[in-house]
Amino acid sequence: MELHKKGWIRLPDDKAVRECLSAKLVEYELRMADSRLNPATSSTPYKRRVLEALLNEGSVDTFALAAVLAAVQGKAFNLSNYANACCVINDYCATSGANLNQSSGFRGIDKTEE
Repeated sequence: MELHKKGWIRLPDDKAVRECLSAKLVEYELRMADSRLNPATSSTPYKRRVLEALLNEGSVDTFALAAVLAAVQGKAFNLSNYANACCVINDYCATSGANLNQSSGFRGIDKTEE
């Protein structure tokens, strides 16, 4: 996976996938508004942050973003949850989530299509 080699996630050219990613950002924002979500144990805040940067910039340097988040969050920064978030967003970009087993997935894109 390119993410682990270089630390970058790039926005795919496929318009349908981009639209699904935009919808996924809204989904993450709705999840975060749910008072039952515990940001300390969830990867959702990191997924939202990574995806927001990706959609705004077209690519995201996950190592640089991790450094920023760690500096801001201090001991609250959860590297495991952040890494999970990066892998999930990267898989959405690369395969429309075909490798994600416990994901809500993309609505409107068949994860089994090639």
